[in-house]
Amino acid sequence: MDLEHPLLSHQVEIVELLAQRFTKISVVTGRIGALSSLPQNVEIISSQWTSGKPLLNILRFYRSVLPLILSPSTSIVFSHMVDLQCALVSPLTRILRKRHCLWYAHTNESIFLRISTLFVNNIVTSTRGSFPFSNDKVRAIGQAVDPKQFKAQTSRDFQEFTKVLTYGRLDISKRADEIIESVRKLREVYPKMTLSLIGTPGNVSSADWASNLQKINQEAWLTFKPSVPRREIGKLVSDSDVLFHAYLGSLDKVLIEASFMEIPIVTINPEYHRIFGTWGTSQTPSLISEYESLTKLSFRQVKTEVKRRRDLALQHHSTSGWINQLVEILSPKKTSES
Repeated sequence: MDLEHPLLSHQVEIVELLAQRFTKISVVTGRIGALSSLPQNVEIISSQWTSGKPLLNILRFYRSVLPLILSPSTSIVFSHMVDLQCALVSPLTRILRKRHCLWYAHTNESIFLRISTLFVNNIVTSTRGSFPFSNDKVRAIGQAVDPKQFKAQTSRDFQEFTKVLTYGRLDISKRADEIIESVRKLREVYPKMTLSLIGTPGNVSSADWASNLQKINQEAWLTFKPSVPRREIGKLVSDSDVLFHAYLGSLDKVLIEASFMEIPIVTINPEYHRIFGTWGTSQTPSLISEYESLTKLSFRQVKTEVKRRRDLALQHHSTSGWINQLVEILSPKKTSES
């Protein structure tokens, strides 16, 4: 719960949306950061989750969450991208017959996720390929991105695609090294190309990897910058010609944000290709082949395609549609224990 967090500030938006639909919302979070005035029916409790202290974290978490779950006034539990915490409390919510829903949009599988699926009533994810295994409880409801925060730049000319941008977590899984190597090879044909990498590592192992990546890639055409607040992403995109993206897991929220802003996206993400399509005809395109296909299209073709992708994102991945489906799942007219 931190509006200034460059990666997780959207979770505050989700709480605000849920607060409009329920009498009271109690949020148990690992850390409380910068917040504006929240709705009066929202209370926030920090479990003070600290990296590297598993036993203490579990004890603090139970101390924070158990009074809420045991309270007769609590009827619904919603776990947001926390497979471990969900596994810790889902057996209890099942015993107490309290409806429990897990949001999980990631292709990483864990024993905690397996445990959670046994006890929760429902699992929601973004797309059918954004959950690591098949389960009858899983329902895809799209991503939750507010299009008002990511507006299209109407003056984009789509003439040159030399200023390349990639943003998001600078983690190993995001494959920034592949993006750098692809741009390096493309510069042999397109020497004006530059690359801006905007991101901060999300964990210790990625921090070491990212530090080494910067040390071995000191080029005039390549810049590394730390993550920025979500409100500044629009300016980054407006100053760039094309977004490169190399994550191979679930449908990344970055891709939806960029689609809203109508910037051409060059990615190898299979979920994005399945839903939005590709620039070329290859069934397994690379960053290089996608970029080369993009540069061969006319202004009108590119303009038409980015507009189509924006419309598709609006239809299936806006916050309004997401929250409506989530509330329907959380509080159906008729509930049944399975």
